[in-house]
Amino acid sequence: MSTVTVLVVLVSVLSVNHAFATEIKYDSNEVIVRNNPTVCSIQPIDSDLTKNEQEKFSTQTSSSIDEWEAHLKNKVDKSNWSNWEISHKHISYDKLDSNSILDCDIVMIFSKTPLNLSFWGILGLAMSDYETGKTIIEIYYSIPELCDSGEREREGNIIYIIQVPCYGDMMLSDHLGGVIRHEMGHGLGLGHYMSDDEKVTLDWNKGLSPTPSIMVETSYANSDELRIAPKDIDKLFDIYGKDGFFLNSEEEKNLSLVNPYVIEQNYVGITNNDYGFTFQYPEKWGVDDSVEVFEDFTSVLYITDEEDNLDRSFEVGFYSKSLLTGSNDEAILDELIGNEKKYCDEFLAEDFSFDCKNLILLEAKTKNDESGKVYTIKSIWNDGTHNQIINRNYIISGDKIWEISGNGALAPYFLTKNVMEYSINSFKLDKIDTLSIPEVSKSPEQTQNDSPLELETGSSDSIQLPDWVRGNAAWWAQGTIGDSEFVSGIQYLIKEGIMTIPETTKPITTDGSQEIPAWIKNNADWWSKKLISDDDFIKGIQFLVENGIIAV
Repeated sequence: MSTVTVLVVLVSVLSVNHAFATEIKYDSNEVIVRNNPTVCSIQPIDSDLTKNEQEKFSTQTSSSIDEWEAHLKNKVDKSNWSNWEISHKHISYDKLDSNSILDCDIVMIFSKTPLNLSFWGILGLAMSDYETGKTIIEIYYSIPELCDSGEREREGNIIYIIQVPCYGDMMLSDHLGGVIRHEMGHGLGLGHYMSDDEKVTLDWNKGLSPTPSIMVETSYANSDELRIAPKDIDKLFDIYGKDGFFLNSEEEKNLSLVNPYVIEQNYVGITNNDYGFTFQYPEKWGVDDSVEVFEDFTSVLYITDEEDNLDRSFEVGFYSKSLLTGSNDEAILDELIGNEKKYCDEFLAEDFSFDCKNLILLEAKTKNDESGKVYTIKSIWNDGTHNQIINRNYIISGDKIWEISGNGALAPYFLTKNVMEYSINSFKLDKIDTLSIPEVSKSPEQTQNDSPLELETGSSDSIQLPDWVRGNAAWWAQGTIGDSEFVSGIQYLIKEGIMTIPETTKPITTDGSQEIPAWIKNNADWWSKKLISDDDFIKGIQFLVENGIIAV
């Protein structure tokens, strides 16, 4: 008796529906770059990669950028080349902090695999932030494969071998380069190049016919064949015009960003009478309203995405107000940022045996809404294989610090950003006890002005420094960040015209070997605590410029 073995593949992938035109459709993204873009590639955290494999991420990104730039410049006169320049900055994870990505228009993050197998077979995703105009690209560098599950099913003389989606070795260089070039196209403003003929699309996907555009959706097997085509360059010129990435008019610079991918979602309201709050969450998500008490945190509501299985969740709970020692908004925000880093370190040390050097602080701010004063912190971190994003709102009421968080894998979170942030911001307390909410303490200089730090720019106008500047000064003084990170932040402020240094009265030296004097760090510490004036702090920065320690 003979036995026939049949291969059965069990694959569950995320289905994406496209609206096809009659023949060919070549979309453009709503988000485009608004100046000569800087692309930042972030070194992956993967102890299994060799040094040569780690270097591939930087070299392939540089090569892809050079190819895009060369094609664009080839279409214009040399006098116009500067308008089509693209810069690249590769950031190792041990040098990564919030300052290092401030000037990045496109941030390229590499993950070993997607967090959820619903994304199996997807090689990369470009996710545009419609508030900032920046794009985050996540590339999955392991080869999607099918593995033997070990399960067998017999039906008569036939034995079925059950295979399931899995991931293998790192992509080969040519394949990685093809994926980077494709996702870079999205970052520059290109959509997908599609046909309404399913057979044509399938042939492109499988490599059975030449791909007419770098922006064709393809599989790993054919990703090394992806090349920038003339129609891709023509499409970019349709988007930007002859002036390139450099936008001249104020009308162009102030174009409103509209998210075309806003997901319609029904929400369910929940009222917690025991603790006096309301919260809205996506319909069909799973709710656990049992109270769980940890060492310093009490969780009162936990909601998970059970419908789409995209590893997204919300949690509502509170800490004791005594855990915060800050006497003003800035100090409290600094403490909460420090706690974020501590939480990330403890979580990874416990579950993955390494620390969270790769924490990226995306946002830290204070705002006022119906629930009173809200402290918001948003960050990305990596567990060694996947990139995670977490968004936390904190509200102080009475003796409690309420924390409302939403988190998940980077790609699903961004693809449903409006859903996640709507729910986080929907939290409302029935009554706010404001007695223990600190007022902003003011230095004598601020009492007169009652506004964030303002520096004269040489004209009648003034520029407001972002809130994070004082926090950075404190971190640097405390040794939380190094000299290079502090200097990078100041260089960014000067470059962007946010901080203007008075003209120097002595020749500028360029001896880059000089160290920052200890008194400068003391000044930063005192200024962060509002013990010295803004002018005294600026004098220290001027000293660094005069002596070539900060290049401007």
